[in-house]
Amino acid sequence: MIRLSEVRREGFAGLTTSFAMVPEVVGFAFVLGVNPRAGLIAAFFVGLITALLGGRPGMISGG
Repeated sequence: MIRLSEVRREGFAGLTTSFAMVPEVVGFAFVLGVNPRAGLIAAFFVGLITALLGGRPGMISGG
């Protein structure tokens, strides 16, 4: 059974990782000459797909 405290902890960890990835994604977008919005959208979907289909304990799926 999933505990509310565990959901909060995991959600906070995911949110923190997401905020930490923003400067990296925007920087790579500028280097590649791509709109930063496109990079942020792509990073969101890659993270979502990885979290839903490939997550394992101890695996970091962020940039």
